[in-house]
Amino acid sequence: MRLARCFVSPNPVDKQKRVTTIHELGAITKYHNTYTEWKIQIRNLKLKSPLEEDCVVLFANGGYSLIKANHLFKLAIDKGLSQQKSKILIDVNSITGTIPFMDRFRFSEYLANYKIAHALGKINRIAVVGQEPIVHKERFGETVAVNRGINVRVFTDKDQASIWLYQ
Repeated sequence: MRLARCFVSPNPVDKQKRVTTIHELGAITKYHNTYTEWKIQIRNLKLKSPLEEDCVVLFANGGYSLIKANHLFKLAIDKGLSQQKSKILIDVNSITGTIPFMDRFRFSEYLANYKIAHALGKINRIAVVGQEPIVHKERFGETVAVNRGINVRVFTDKDQASIWLYQ
């Protein structure tokens, strides 16, 4: 068992202290960010696929906020890059609350900008799995990200998401 702690210095823009504690237990890595109060589990799993390729799978839970959503997308891309994975599956079924319409635009735009700046050509597909009201019935956030050149899809069924990841 390996235990690692990572402390992120205060952000000069919002002057809020962000501290992330990382516990690595075999293939399961748990991130707890005291600033965002979200617990995110990251697992390296092989999904059933014709190619048997690996991807990064993230499970998030807690109450929704725009800062948390942006942090989740940043963490997903960073983890994909660090593990040299081209596919990401984000499960938001355990997220609670409601998402304001303009937040859907903002976090989708953040995802697109962050991926373009840091992972262009390295992360090929991102699938997000969740239920309404977290997932917008018309997939507005997906449309925003796709219009900015990101290959992302939002699903309500994890099996459909894994099939799409490996098409």
